[in-house]
Amino acid sequence: MKSSDAWYNDGYSFSQVCPDEETFKANAEIYFSYLKTHYNGAFGKPRSEKFSMDTNENWYIIEQKGNLSDYFDDNPSKLYKFYYVRNNTLDNGYFAKGSVWIFEIRYEFDTDSDGYKFKLFIESADSSHNGIYTNYYKMR
Repeated sequence: MKSSDAWYNDGYSFSQVCPDEETFKANAEIYFSYLKTHYNGAFGKPRSEKFSMDTNENWYIIEQKGNLSDYFDDNPSKLYKFYYVRNNTLDNGYFAKGSVWIFEIRYEFDTDSDGYKFKLFIESADSSHNGIYTNYYKMR
């Protein structure tokens, strides 16, 4: 087991050995249920609304989806990624800085342990990992 509070964008990371993909999916279902119970109407998947290449800004609309599979991706590994709102204060029609966070879980091969791990990442969604792009969000 490994954890760190030095992840991107004031985030947190956690990983531990995961015996199989079914265990990973069972964990994903539990987290999805938690989000539906505690963040209903305040989490989802972002859809691009507009962007500015001049200012490196992106504006998104977060849309809540009803199925866990709507949050699945397989790049760079099998993962589920959720955007959730911790503070509903608006600034010019979009959530204020620090309001939207990313909750991502992955099933990923780890070369150090020579096996698959369950990895969890939590970080602010305000900017890209390299800090070049600034992101703004509102809910659908």
